[in-house]
Amino acid sequence: MFRRLERSPGDYAKYCTAMKRTVSRSIRKRMLDAGFKRTWRSKTRRASKVGVAKIRSLMREPAFSEAWRRKCAEGGQEVFRKKLGIHDPKLVAKRTSWSLKGLRRTGRKTVGPNGERMYNRLEARVAAVLQSLSLEYEYEKRFPANNMNGFVSVDFALKGDVLIEATIWDKPGPKSLTLKRKFAALRRRLPSARFIVVTSQAMLQQYQKALGNDINVCCVTELPGLLLSTAG
Repeated sequence: MFRRLERSPGDYAKYCTAMKRTVSRSIRKRMLDAGFKRTWRSKTRRASKVGVAKIRSLMREPAFSEAWRRKCAEGGQEVFRKKLGIHDPKLVAKRTSWSLKGLRRTGRKTVGPNGERMYNRLEARVAAVLQSLSLEYEYEKRFPANNMNGFVSVDFALKGDVLIEATIWDKPGPKSLTLKRKFAALRRRLPSARFIVVTSQAMLQQYQKALGNDINVCCVTELPGLLLSTAG
């Protein structure tokens, strides 16, 4: 009498994985032979046609057709849920926390006039202009928004809903799309908000063209005059 060896689920999974690898290696090796490769492809094409014909025949039966569609829908929904990952609506609080941690960890080597740690010299220059005009501002102010992170932030928020973004990114096209999405989210919360984008003199015309007439775009030297007419 032979005693049957019981396998645990873990052992069975390892066995299946090993068998798949063995079969895969064997097929790849045999596919190097041109004759085998032609025969294999011919058989798979025939099998595919037979399978499609069988499915089409079965789909004429209402019970099978309904069950097939239901299973496909369930499978699609399951794949969709798995693909959501961090985009799952249930994870908004976690995404907000992760995003804030990322902002805090991002290197800020420039110091603004009020001692704020800023991302670059352009932001510090903008802050200096605001201070010279006695305009109070809040740096990196966050506003709740219906987006992936649950909020949007602006570089400088002034009284009267004047919001300023300072950018030295040398790719105006992609950056302008990001700014437009941010401003659209902010407009839904602050309909009267006025936006100013400050960039370098070299990138000024490109940003003006990319952002259009709805957004005020200027360089630092033009900012005082624009602020006096916009912020009052």
